[in-house]
Amino acid sequence: MVFAHLGAFFIDKFLGNYIEDIDSHQLKISLWNGDITLNNVYLKTSALKDLNLPFDIETGYLEKLKIHLPWKHLYVQPTKIEIEGLYILLSRKTDVNYDPEKEEKDEYEKKMKQVEKVEQFRFEKEQYENDAKSADHKDTVFGEINNLSIYWNSNIQSRLDLSKEQIINDLKSDNHLQFPQMNYILQPLNVQTKLKIGKTSEEENFEAKILDGDIQFNNIYLNINKNQYADLLDFLEYEDYLNIKSKHRKYYQMIDDDVQSDKIAVKRWKFAYTSIVHENVRPRLISFKWENMKENLQRYKEYSEIYYNHLNHQNNKQRQQELEKQIDVFNLIYIRRTAQIQYTNKIVDDNSISWWEKFNSWWNSDSDMNDSEFHFNESLSNDEKSKLYKAIGYNDQSDKQISYPNDYIDMNVSIRFNLTELNVWSLMNKNDVDFKIISSISIPQSQLQYQRRPAKDDFLFMIDCETIEMYGIDEDKNNKTSRPILIQQFNKSQENLLHFEFETNPINTKVDYRILAYSQSLQINYHAMTINKLFECFLPDKHHDLEGIKQAAYSIYTDIKHRTQFLLSENLKKIQDLDILIHIQSIYFILPDYGTLNESSSMICLDFGHLSFKGGKKNLLKIQQDVFHDAQSSVDETNDSLFVPIEIQLKQFQLLYLNQNESWKDLIFKQESPSHLIQPITITLNILKSINVQNTNIPIWKADGEMKLIECHLSDTRLFQFLKLIQTIPYPQSFQNNQQQQQQQDQKTLSKDKKKTIPSTKETYETIEKMTPIQNILREEEQNLDLNKLNNQQQITQLQFNFFISKINIKFQRALLDLSDYCEEFLEISFELIQCSSNIKTYDIDLNISLDNFYIIHQQFLTNNNNEKLNLLNRQNNHSKLFQMNCLLTSDTNPLFNSSPYNSIENNIQLTLNQIFIYFHLQAFQSIISFTNNIKQKLAQLPKQNQIQSSSSSSSSSESSSSTSSSSSFKIDFTIEGFNLLIGNERVHMLYIELKQFQGYLSQTNLKMCLHFILNDIRLIDLYVKSRYQYLISKENSSNDLIQFDLCLLNHENKFINKKTKSKENKSFLKGKFEKLNIIYLNKHIQFILLLINSFQTKQQKPKEIKEEEEEEQSNSFAKMLQNYQKHSIEFHLDFILNLPQILLPINSYSNKAISIDLGNLQMHTDSNEKFNEQHRITFDNIISNRVILNENNEIIEKNSLFQCSPFLTLINRYFNSNKNHIEIKIQWDTIQFKFSKDDYAFIDQILKTKF
Repeated sequence: MVFAHLGAFFIDKFLGNYIEDIDSHQLKISLWNGDITLNNVYLKTSALKDLNLPFDIETGYLEKLKIHLPWKHLYVQPTKIEIEGLYILLSRKTDVNYDPEKEEKDEYEKKMKQVEKVEQFRFEKEQYENDAKSADHKDTVFGEINNLSIYWNSNIQSRLDLSKEQIINDLKSDNHLQFPQMNYILQPLNVQTKLKIGKTSEEENFEAKILDGDIQFNNIYLNINKNQYADLLDFLEYEDYLNIKSKHRKYYQMIDDDVQSDKIAVKRWKFAYTSIVHENVRPRLISFKWENMKENLQRYKEYSEIYYNHLNHQNNKQRQQELEKQIDVFNLIYIRRTAQIQYTNKIVDDNSISWWEKFNSWWNSDSDMNDSEFHFNESLSNDEKSKLYKAIGYNDQSDKQISYPNDYIDMNVSIRFNLTELNVWSLMNKNDVDFKIISSISIPQSQLQYQRRPAKDDFLFMIDCETIEMYGIDEDKNNKTSRPILIQQFNKSQENLLHFEFETNPINTKVDYRILAYSQSLQINYHAMTINKLFECFLPDKHHDLEGIKQAAYSIYTDIKHRTQFLLSENLKKIQDLDILIHIQSIYFILPDYGTLNESSSMICLDFGHLSFKGGKKNLLKIQQDVFHDAQSSVDETNDSLFVPIEIQLKQFQLLYLNQNESWKDLIFKQESPSHLIQPITITLNILKSINVQNTNIPIWKADGEMKLIECHLSDTRLFQFLKLIQTIPYPQSFQNNQQQQQQQDQKTLSKDKKKTIPSTKETYETIEKMTPIQNILREEEQNLDLNKLNNQQQITQLQFNFFISKINIKFQRALLDLSDYCEEFLEISFELIQCSSNIKTYDIDLNISLDNFYIIHQQFLTNNNNEKLNLLNRQNNHSKLFQMNCLLTSDTNPLFNSSPYNSIENNIQLTLNQIFIYFHLQAFQSIISFTNNIKQKLAQLPKQNQIQSSSSSSSSSESSSSTSSSSSFKIDFTIEGFNLLIGNERVHMLYIELKQFQGYLSQTNLKMCLHFILNDIRLIDLYVKSRYQYLISKENSSNDLIQFDLCLLNHENKFINKKTKSKENKSFLKGKFEKLNIIYLNKHIQFILLLINSFQTKQQKPKEIKEEEEEEQSNSFAKMLQNYQKHSIEFHLDFILNLPQILLPINSYSNKAISIDLGNLQMHTDSNEKFNEQHRITFDNIISNRVILNENNEIIEKNSLFQCSPFLTLINRYFNSNKNHIEIKIQWDTIQFKFSKDDYAFIDQILKTKF
């Protein structure tokens, strides 16, 4: 009895905050057996109050708590704690109690966590930079849990009105569980644990493990339904609301203290006003007061001194915490960092002082009475400690480093899962009562294993998974055997589906990491009903405001991302050798027609291919000399030990369309068949990693890739059936109205804006580092060093990449019979030798892309020479590449950004296009048009499925992409050798069009956009031998370029453009010249061109309303541009000469009599004077029309004047300096003279009748 009272006393002392009124009658003690049992106790409702959780305990009950302590066999038998019958009824918090002291404490802890997070980020960075490793190991505590289950019931009746006994009895019963499997989120789970904890490694002679654990989960069944998911979103939304309420609850308390008699509505308005004033208005006003600024500066100085003394082990914790509560996070981090730098400099300066001098200095100094202890260990270096301990004969065991054997394993933990299954439940129809399983994922026999070797703090991590299966929904039955299979192993074998091993510094090797992984083939079947139901199940029925949770999740994500990127980059730099062997077998994706797979289904089969990944000298015995020849040439061509080889290869990537009678399991192993839309492709990538990353003569990474051939065979039958199958898939539908979609889109954009305003840990760290004085000095030295390196062309090459595709060949086939597989070769499109090379350096990226040749061959027509297939498009010059693009990409952080070759341009691009020959064969192009129209007509007859509306998201993404892309500067230099177009057929060649030498550039900066364009010549030739007029369009002056102009448009929104400055740099301008063309107007050529346009017209006519809207938008945009130029007083100077063409209208193709119309020239010039800021002078003169007679060489031998006029003058004055900007326009045209005789009138009448 005495032991019972004593046990109750100790249990009440340690568990009294959680258990109500412990009585000795509830306690049973068996001293001899070492058992202590506590029965039938209630939990306190305030047990979780200090945790600040979003719910409260209404009732808690514990049936049995048993503790077994084998005090007679402590080192042999385990200590057990058993909990049976724990029932807790939780209710959601509906109000937040405001506690000023707790609120202040929570805010202070939250602030200091942010400070510690930034300092921890800096510590990890410095640790990796200094090649330091932490040897601290944490102890691991294991427990045993049996029969753990979680269920979540929706739409149930509250139990809060019942008594404690009634609540407990109701929780114990299963009457409220209408659907046992459905309501369980986690069905009862049994875990068996075998744990062996040994003595220290030295006591075990490095033979036995300190921790050897085997944890086995028998069966894990996870379930979720639509109602539970909706409740979870409501719960998260309420928690977010509760956090906001707790933040502003103090202001409601202030109103309650001031006014007690106001109505609820008045109180709410006062609460809103008080919150806005205290949160947004008053802090800004206070921060701009001089007395507050002065007080803050004094507070910053005091905290800097206190924290510096804290680093010197002179603590004043109370005053330090008071200041930390008053200073914001950013300034706290900055002040602490500055003090840390000062303390580091002091340590460097004090390294030459002996420990005895430090002792005397401490003894004679006036230390703080609150912290007068002499920190002996922290004041001495390791060398000074060892000398002192050796002198006094002291042996310190606290910092003794244990020498572990390399192969010793001190920790081995294995976790096995017998079966893991996830079920998703939902209603099949709106009127259904019972839920059904719509999807189930099953993973049997999986295992995780972890081993640690303490010698170098290395570990081995292994994953094994036997197989995986995913079942879909069946309309009639809920039997797993009849349900469709969405994911399954392709060929079931005795090997596991997945095996993965990751080990650091393997034993008896010199490699840094060993990765071994292999997986078996997997088959994925698309089942439309299951996918649609899953989409419907997880589609919220209403909008949830989860901005606070999204911000917290985004902050965690950014911290993890930055830390992962940093760790990966630092570890990759230090790699000396690898041992990687990865084999991932093919994954087959099956898309059947109508989204349901059966024996009679047509389907699309996408084979992702076999991926192999090999790395290290062990797996790649010989490095190919030509792979890294350029990099090794400057160091040592025969020294393979300088690099780590890696090879990645993807084999058998292919795409097939199969009819009902074809088996995809047989055809995927063939290289060619009518079902192959894309024949098997092999991609190879060889990578070499430099060991010495500081060597600027060789790149850190070099990759060479190759894809030999991409072969596509597309018949019109298979192509139509392929597109038809995609249209038959019933895609998920959205049940939300347009208003709700717009509301969600607004919330997404608002969320993005909020995320941008929250600085991540990395951003805060970088900002502080840039502000500290010593870092500024180091940064300037680093920039000067980088500038010297760049001047000496010693920029480090991060990646040198080369990739080429030998050929891309697309063959179109035409069915001999409608929708049959009996086809004939129709059209072939080929791309030959696509090459891509890139050098990614410290400050720029050099990218080169080239295409050797591109041609289109029509298989149904032959040329007159050697009966070859008809070539419709090809390059004209076979000695140069068809297309080349050279890019030099950089940023404004480049120290040489303002010098050559960058010239303050971020993206420099050079485009070169070889001369292209196009044979516009009339019958061939007509057959191509009919081929495409035939497929379009068949597709137009198919019923269209409703798809999810995603216009808003796409538009927002396009807007964001356009906004980001428009901010960067670029310059595109282009050179096009020319285009040659031949129009005709097999019997006769009709017209030949020749365009020569396009060249120029397009550039854009934040100040202006410039365009420079030159076209050398254009000619239109009639190829009929007996034609009198061969050159239908030709240039009059052959020595000059046909078109040459420069256009510059200033950005009127840029603030740096000075309106009053008259320099050329601040003016938009257009200048150039257009040479005169001679045009022969013959009716037969006009009719032929109109006939071509009508016959090849495939574009659908737009409705009249849409046309009118587009025209109105274009006119509005032009008017808006003029309005902006006038509003911002941007000058636009013209200096342009447009020599209009001379048109000859003969009576017919053989006549030497014609009318000559010379449209003269148009001159545009801009002047400036004091009266007005800008005057545009536009002159239109030399307009002449004659009746002429030509000789055999088409030279004029006789002419009669028909029309001539004086110059047409237009003056446009733009005033900027007056009170109101305005424009004046003056037009002057003096004389117009017509001369017609009787013969002239008859001649003109004859031409009008024949031409028009």
